[in-house]
Amino acid sequence: RLHLSTPFRTDEPEYTQRRANLEIPQDVPVAAFIETPAAVHAARAICAAGASELFVGTKDLVQFYLAADRNNHLVAESYQTRHPAVLAGVRGVVEAARAAGTPVRVFSLRADLDHYLRELPAPDGYMMCTAELQQLFTEA
Repeated sequence: RLHLSTPFRTDEPEYTQRRANLEIPQDVPVAAFIETPAAVHAARAICAAGASELFVGTKDLVQFYLAADRNNHLVAESYQTRHPAVLAGVRGVVEAARAAGTPVRVFSLRADLDHYLRELPAPDGYMMCTAELQQLFTEA
Protein backbone atom coordinates (compact mmCIF):
# COMPACT_ATOMS: atom_id res chain seq x y z
CA ARG A 1 0.00 0.00 0.00
CA LEU A 2 1.35 3.38 -1.04
CA HIS A 3 1.20 6.57 1.05
CA LEU A 4 2.34 9.89 -0.33
CA SER A 5 2.72 13.32 1.21
CA THR A 6 3.14 16.72 -0.30
CA PRO A 7 5.28 19.36 1.46
CA PHE A 8 4.98 23.13 1.55
CA ARG A 9 1.44 23.43 0.23
CA THR A 10 -0.01 26.81 1.11
CA ASP A 11 -3.69 26.25 0.42
CA GLU A 12 -6.33 23.85 -0.87
CA PRO A 13 -6.06 24.80 -4.59
CA GLU A 14 -2.30 24.20 -4.50
CA TYR A 15 -2.79 20.83 -2.76
CA THR A 16 -5.46 19.80 -5.29
CA GLN A 17 -3.43 21.02 -8.26
CA ARG A 18 -0.33 19.12 -7.15
CA ARG A 19 -2.34 15.93 -6.86
CA ALA A 20 -3.80 16.48 -10.36
CA ASN A 21 -0.40 17.36 -11.87
CA LEU A 22 1.09 14.14 -10.53
CA GLU A 23 -1.92 12.18 -11.82
CA ILE A 24 -2.35 10.40 -8.50
CA PRO A 25 -5.41 8.12 -8.49
CA GLN A 26 -8.13 9.13 -6.06
CA ASP A 27 -7.81 5.87 -4.12
CA VAL A 28 -4.16 6.62 -3.21
CA PRO A 29 -3.93 8.52 0.09
CA VAL A 30 -2.02 11.80 -0.05
CA ALA A 31 -1.09 13.57 3.17
CA ALA A 32 -0.20 17.25 3.43
CA PHE A 33 2.57 18.88 5.40
CA ILE A 34 1.48 22.05 7.16
CA GLU A 35 4.63 24.15 7.33
CA THR A 36 3.53 27.70 6.48
CA PRO A 37 1.15 30.15 8.14
CA ALA A 38 -0.94 30.12 4.96
CA ALA A 39 -1.36 26.35 5.24
CA VAL A 40 -2.35 26.70 8.90
CA HIS A 41 -5.25 28.91 7.84
CA ALA A 42 -6.13 26.53 4.99
CA ALA A 43 -5.96 23.33 7.06
CA ARG A 44 -9.73 22.85 7.15
CA ALA A 45 -9.98 23.27 3.35
CA ILE A 46 -6.99 20.97 2.75
CA CYS A 47 -8.73 18.30 4.84
CA ALA A 48 -11.94 18.84 2.86
CA ALA A 49 -9.96 18.44 -0.38
CA GLY A 50 -9.14 14.91 0.68
CA ALA A 51 -5.84 15.03 2.53
CA SER A 52 -5.46 11.61 4.12
CA GLU A 53 -3.44 13.01 7.01
CA LEU A 54 -1.81 16.26 8.12
CA PHE A 55 1.77 16.55 9.35
CA VAL A 56 2.60 19.78 11.18
CA GLY A 57 6.22 20.72 10.51
CA THR A 58 6.93 22.94 13.50
CA LYS A 59 10.59 23.67 12.67
CA ASP A 60 9.65 25.39 9.41
CA LEU A 61 6.45 26.82 10.88
CA VAL A 62 8.41 28.59 13.63
CA GLN A 63 10.75 30.11 11.06
CA PHE A 64 7.91 31.41 8.92
CA TYR A 65 5.74 32.67 11.79
CA LEU A 66 8.58 34.49 13.52
CA ALA A 67 10.83 35.33 10.54
CA ALA A 68 13.60 33.57 12.49
CA ASP A 69 16.36 31.54 10.87
CA ARG A 70 17.18 28.65 13.20
CA ASN A 71 20.56 28.21 11.49
CA ASN A 72 21.70 31.84 11.80
CA HIS A 73 23.43 32.39 15.15
CA LEU A 74 22.86 36.16 14.86
CA VAL A 75 19.08 35.77 15.17
CA ALA A 76 18.83 32.35 16.84
CA GLU A 77 17.17 33.82 19.94
CA SER A 78 14.19 34.80 17.76
CA TYR A 79 13.54 31.14 16.97
CA GLN A 80 11.05 30.25 19.74
CA THR A 81 9.29 26.89 19.40
CA ARG A 82 6.93 27.78 22.26
CA HIS A 83 5.93 31.24 21.02
CA PRO A 84 2.20 31.89 21.51
CA ALA A 85 1.65 32.55 17.79
CA VAL A 86 3.25 29.23 16.88
CA LEU A 87 1.24 27.34 19.48
CA ALA A 88 -1.97 29.02 18.28
CA GLY A 89 -1.20 27.95 14.72
CA VAL A 90 -0.49 24.35 15.69
CA ARG A 91 -3.59 24.28 17.89
CA GLY A 92 -5.67 25.54 14.97
CA VAL A 93 -4.38 22.79 12.67
CA VAL A 94 -5.05 20.06 15.24
CA GLU A 95 -8.57 21.38 15.85
CA ALA A 96 -9.31 21.69 12.11
CA ALA A 97 -8.09 18.15 11.47
CA ARG A 98 -10.11 16.80 14.39
CA ALA A 99 -13.26 18.54 13.12
CA ALA A 100 -12.70 17.02 9.66
CA GLY A 101 -11.88 13.55 10.99
CA THR A 102 -8.42 13.73 9.41
CA PRO A 103 -5.47 12.25 11.34
CA VAL A 104 -2.87 14.81 12.36
CA ARG A 105 0.69 14.40 13.64
CA VAL A 106 2.88 17.15 15.09
CA PHE A 107 6.65 17.32 14.84
CA SER A 108 8.23 18.15 18.19
CA LEU A 109 11.72 18.72 19.39
CA ARG A 110 12.38 16.55 22.39
CA ALA A 111 12.83 19.63 24.59
CA ASP A 112 9.33 20.82 23.67
CA LEU A 113 7.40 17.56 23.90
CA ASP A 114 6.20 17.93 27.50
CA HIS A 115 5.21 21.54 26.83
CA TYR A 116 3.28 20.58 23.70
CA LEU A 117 1.57 17.73 25.55
CA ARG A 118 0.34 20.24 28.17
CA GLU A 119 -0.53 23.13 25.86
CA LEU A 120 -1.97 21.57 22.72
CA PRO A 121 -5.02 19.45 22.04
CA ALA A 122 -3.95 15.85 21.53
CA PRO A 123 -2.98 15.05 17.93
CA ASP A 124 -2.92 11.47 16.66
CA GLY A 125 0.78 11.41 17.36
CA TYR A 126 4.03 13.27 17.61
CA MET A 127 7.10 12.91 15.42
CA MET A 128 10.73 13.54 16.34
CA CYS A 129 13.93 13.60 14.31
CA THR A 130 15.85 10.34 14.23
CA ALA A 131 18.85 11.73 16.14
CA GLU A 132 16.62 12.67 19.08
CA LEU A 133 14.81 9.33 18.93
CA GLN A 134 18.11 7.47 19.00
CA GLN A 135 19.19 9.50 22.03
CA LEU A 136 15.88 8.79 23.74
CA PHE A 137 16.24 5.04 23.22
CA THR A 138 19.86 4.93 24.41
CA GLU A 139 18.84 6.65 27.66
CA ALA A 140 16.01 4.21 28.32
